[in-house]
Amino acid sequence: MRSPPAAEVARWFARLLARVDAKDTAGFVGFFHPEATFRFANQPPSRGRYDIGVAVEGFFGGVRALRHDILHAWSVPGHAICEGRVTYMRHDGAQVTLPFVNVLELRDGLVSDYRVYVDAAPLFAAC
Repeated sequence: MRSPPAAEVARWFARLLARVDAKDTAGFVGFFHPEATFRFANQPPSRGRYDIGVAVEGFFGGVRALRHDILHAWSVPGHAICEGRVTYMRHDGAQVTLPFVNVLELRDGLVSDYRVYVDAAPLFAAC
């Protein structure tokens, strides 16, 4: 089985992360398999679309806005990986830009496991 070209993987990630940047919980969760797991940084994993949606919606409430910039994206059979920078606008007006890597396992064309590797401590640190 051949992996799709990096440009195609980057376009797919761009569509997925556009849902995040729009704070579109339903659109984001629509990428997930019904029994998927999702883990952001050192938070406990969420399981299933409903719990993932609750966790993501809670996170969205903690920031005013966010924007992802994809630097690299690639895939291997059953997995998609994305490296980039995410800029958060906090409710106090401060902007915080952090590097991230997302590692996704795929099943039946949907995300079955989504892991976000980011040090989120600067986002929540006091100004």
